[in-house]
Amino acid sequence: MNLRDYILQRGITQEDFALLVNVSRAHLSAVITNNRTCGPKLAYAIQEESEGKIKAKDLITGKALGYTGKAKRAATKYVNKLLPRKQKESGRKRLSLL
Repeated sequence: MNLRDYILQRGITQEDFALLVNVSRAHLSAVITNNRTCGPKLAYAIQEESEGKIKAKDLITGKALGYTGKAKRAATKYVNKLLPRKQKESGRKRLSLL
């Protein structure tokens, strides 16, 4: 389920949901329409507010937002930067969305 569908299913406005996760309606709208990436703080607030129906990891990587193309590559690059350095050096497979 993506974030837009979740908000519609709950029957509330983006403005109401934005207040619940402590961001402006404009910021939430920009995240939903792929004009801004979703940072970890907002992602975890959304995960908590949705009682786990929307996963923070999916928001950060763009899976729950429907990222495609350039936005998807940027999100993958961002998440790979968040991986612990030790994990990168050990040769483990890095997250790949492509």
